[in-house]
Amino acid sequence: MAKTKIKSDPVKFATPRDPNHCFVLFPVGTYFNALTVGVGLESLLRQVQHVHRDKPVKRMEYIPQENKLIIDFEESDGS
Repeated sequence: MAKTKIKSDPVKFATPRDPNHCFVLFPVGTYFNALTVGVGLESLLRQVQHVHRDKPVKRMEYIPQENKLIIDFEESDGS
């Protein structure tokens, strides 16, 4: 008997839920190297590319305790 295939929507890991907030969590420990930082920065770049190019940056912060880089944008009408 054949298994029934369940169609599911692809998960978008790099898409922020809040259009005014982008972030990336870098790994902690053994796998924190140039490659993993590059992958994280590329993920952040893809998020930022979905934001309107003229939208002003409200805050950009790196939180070392969490290995988290955050970019917040000004809220605007229609976003």
